[in-house]
Amino acid sequence: MHRARRHLPVPQLTARPTYRPVEAADTPFLRTAYAHSRRDEMALSGWADDQIETFLDSQFAFQAAHYAMQFGDGDHSLILLNGQPVGRVWLHDTSERRLLVDIALLTEFQGQGVGTAVIRKAQVGARRLALPMILHVLPFNTGARRLYERLGFSAAVSPDADRVRMVWTPPVS
Repeated sequence: MHRARRHLPVPQLTARPTYRPVEAADTPFLRTAYAHSRRDEMALSGWADDQIETFLDSQFAFQAAHYAMQFGDGDHSLILLNGQPVGRVWLHDTSERRLLVDIALLTEFQGQGVGTAVIRKAQVGARRLALPMILHVLPFNTGARRLYERLGFSAAVSPDADRVRMVWTPPVS
C-alpha cells in the first residue's frame, strides 16, 4: 500500500541537535549546506555542473553578505548531531517578532526530524519572549511548507511576491 509522504510519521531522532555559534572556519561547510538547500531548484535549471557551482558560489556570497548586514546581531549557529555539523540556523529577534532567517540541512539529514527539533526549539524561545515567529519559504518548496504547517505556521499576506510569509503565534497561557 502506498501512503502519501505527508502522512508518514516523523522519524525519531537518536540524538538531540546541539548548537554552536558559526565561526569563520565554518564557511566551507556553510557553502555546502547552502548548496544542499538549493539542490532541487538546481536540478531543474538544465545547467552544466560547473555553471551550477559558479552560480551557487556567487549566490552564497551574496546571501552571506546580505544576512550579515541585515541580521548580524542575530543568532547564527551550526546545527550539530553527535558533535558533527549537519546544518545551520539563523534567528533574529526584535521587540515585535522572532524571524527564522534561514535553516539549511545537509540532504542526508532532511526528513529525519532534525528540522522539526530545531524549529520547535526556536518556537520555545519565541514563546518565552511572547513573540510571534515569522519565516519565508519559496512557493515551490512544498516539503518545507508542510513541515511549517505541521508545526503551526500559517501562510500570511507577503509583501515579497517570490516568497510565502508564514507566521506562528505562541499560544496564550
